[in-house]
Amino acid sequence: PGRSVRRRRQLQAPLLVKRGAEARIVARQDGVEVNAAGEALDNGHQGETIRVRNLSSGKVIRGRVGPGGEIEPLD
Repeated sequence: PGRSVRRRRQLQAPLLVKRGAEARIVARQDGVEVNAAGEALDNGHQGETIRVRNLSSGKVIRGRVGPGGEIEPLD
C-alpha cells in the first residue's frame, strides 16, 4: 500500500510556486517582455491558474504557472 502513494507523488508535477512566496509576473506580447514582482496567493504547479498580487500596483490578477515558475497573466 505504501508504494502506490509514493508512486502517485512522483508522477505529480512539482510545486513551482508556493503561496506567500515572491513570484515573477511575465507578460509577453509582440516580442516585448514585461516583468513585475508579485506575491503568490495560491500554490501552483506548471500549467495551473493561480492568483498573484502585483507588488507595485497591489492589483490581484490570475495567471498561468510557466515551466520556470514564472506567472503569465491571463487577465
